[in-house]
Order: sequence, then structure tokens, then C-alpha cells
Amino acid sequence: MDRTRAALRGFAQRTGTPLAPLLVSFAVIHEITAVIPLIGVFYAARSAGVGESICNTILREDPSTASSPTDTSYIHRTSQYLRHTAAAWIVEGDRWTASVGTHYGLFGYPKLSKEDRHKHKVDADPTQDVIPTRHMAGDVANAVVAYVIVKALLPARIALSVYLSPAGARAGLRVWGFVKRAFKR
Repeated sequence: MDRTRAALRGFAQRTGTPLAPLLVSFAVIHEITAVIPLIGVFYAARSAGVGESICNTILREDPSTASSPTDTSYIHRTSQYLRHTAAAWIVEGDRWTASVGTHYGLFGYPKLSKEDRHKHKVDADPTQDVIPTRHMAGDVANAVVAYVIVKALLPARIALSVYLSPAGARAGLRVWGFVKRAFKR
């Protein structure tokens, strides 16, 4: 923990920005780099009509790519790893879509009360990593594809957030100073 604090203080010192605004700026930029691509990818997948086919292709086990005890090639292992990871992210995305959909009434889900959402969560076992047996379609599939792509972009989003956070913090401090001066009068 001390090394992390020292690294953050060093970063703040190198950028000439106080640590607290730097962290707030990072958090805001990190969320913006999630929400904007999420919306953009959702509408792009919806316009192109590819969400359903992407989800169902990844979830469908192709017999020609099924694990074979004799095939230990690097390409085969990497392909299997990527397919398994994408399928796990689709399961996560399906849960996220159901949660957001029932909370706000989106993606074809009915809007549920807080109690009904809680009951829905209790009924679903979050520890069970079972690939959905139902056919993903429509806006649910598009939202899941958007979720998976934004999740895959996480390293780039973090790098962009670190890069832009000093400028964001300085801009935020300028705005904060302007607001403080305006209310002092």
C-alpha cells in the first residue's frame, strides 16, 4: 500500500496536479470511456444487426473446434482460451443486461420494482457459469456485444484515463476556482 501511495504521489508531483483532483479526474474519464463506447457499440451492432450472430456464434460449440486431447498446438490452445473467455464475458454481459434491463425497463425487459429485482437476483445463481441455453436475440444480444467489447477495451481505457487525467484535473481545478470566485462575490 505504501508503494502505491508513493507512486501516486510521484505521478501527481510529475504532472503538477494535486492527488485528489487527479484521482477524481481519472474516475470520471474512466467512466466516460466506458459509457460512450457502450452506447456507440450498442447502436452500431443494432444498426448492422450483428449482435445476435456474434453472441450465438461464440456460444455455439463447433465440433471442429472442440477440445481434442491430441491437439496441443499453440494456435488451438489460444483459440480455445479466447473462445472460453469471450463466452464467459457473454454470460457476464447477459447478467449485466438483465440487471440493467429490469432496473430501467430497457432491452425488452419489463421495469421491475426493487423488491422484484432482488427476488430475480436471488433466484439466479451468480456463481454458476452456465452458458445461456436460450437464443440471444435483438437488443439483449446487441447490449451483450457492447458489454464484451467495452470489457475487452479495458486496458486501453485505463491507459487513456491515466494519460488524460492530469489535463482533466487541471481543467476541473480551473472550473472549481471560477465557481468559488463567483460565489464569493
